[in-house]
Amino acid sequence: MTLNERAYYLAQALTSAKSAASLGAEDVEFMSGLQERIDVAQVQMEVARAVEAHPNLGGEEKRQILPQLNSDLLGLDEVRAYPLLDSKSGELMMK
Repeated sequence: MTLNERAYYLAQALTSAKSAASLGAEDVEFMSGLQERIDVAQVQMEVARAVEAHPNLGGEEKRQILPQLNSDLLGLDEVRAYPLLDSKSGELMMK
């Protein structure tokens, strides 16, 4: 399953949970966990797009990085280990 599919299913789960929830403490915690996973998936997709589009990364580097980013839903710390683009300079940077 691709990262985009995972994000889609997480969003569907969150929508379903919101419509079915009685808003007890467990429901709120569950929905917060889903939202956190969605947020991390969005950051992960942004990193994957930045890596794919970056002209200073070679094909081999991209072939090593992109499959990892586009398959599993990573933790935020794992996502932060990947290169990002600096919004001002457009340069590749590590977070």
